[in-house]
Amino acid sequence: MVAKVSGPLQRKCVKKEASIAASIKQLLECRGWEVKNTHGNTYQKGFPDAYCLHPVYRQRWVEYKRPGLGRYTKDQLIWFPVFERCRVGVWVMTEASEEQYKMLVSGKPNWRDFLKGKDWDVIGERYDWFERS
Repeated sequence: MVAKVSGPLQRKCVKKEASIAASIKQLLECRGWEVKNTHGNTYQKGFPDAYCLHPVYRQRWVEYKRPGLGRYTKDQLIWFPVFERCRVGVWVMTEASEEQYKMLVSGKPNWRDFLKGKDWDVIGERYDWFERS
């Protein structure tokens, strides 16, 4: 499943987020994770795309993004810092790869690595609970 894009990428095709989500979900389930995708409706605005549970690695909130193209919604820019202040991590995954899986199970939450431009103005003060623990 691919979507055509306009602008500088107009001749390239990129995967739709739904396709990326399906491949990541499959990877995680094959490795013993229970994955519950959220439904982006009015009651879940701003929440990550999936809640994932594992007997060893415990729980992870995962946000699926298209590589280089995914942007946060206004509601995510409100809620992700709230998750962070409450010591709840959000991990962004852009593909079902070994590198991204290792980041999920052993790295710190990486949602801030995907902030772009004016997103920083919206979220305000940095609160890195991994640094403060």
